[in-house]
Amino acid sequence: MTPVKCPQLTAVVLTYNEAPNIRACLESIRGLCDVFVVDSGSTDSTLAICREYTQHIHSHRLVFRRYAAEQ
Repeated sequence: MTPVKCPQLTAVVLTYNEAPNIRACLESIRGLCDVFVVDSGSTDSTLAICREYTQHIHSHRLVFRRYAAEQ
């Protein structure tokens, strides 16, 4: 069997409590060479699902701030 050659593409996926959606997202980019996940402190099963697809997972707590435009 010939090894599958992946395209020279890297995907960075930003997540925060995306358990219902992340599997479909990661499946859609499964053939890429490198997939990096940057998680903003998920408290659901997002990280466990991501670990099924890549070891490149970085956690970075997102600080939510309220701005005048959001009020």
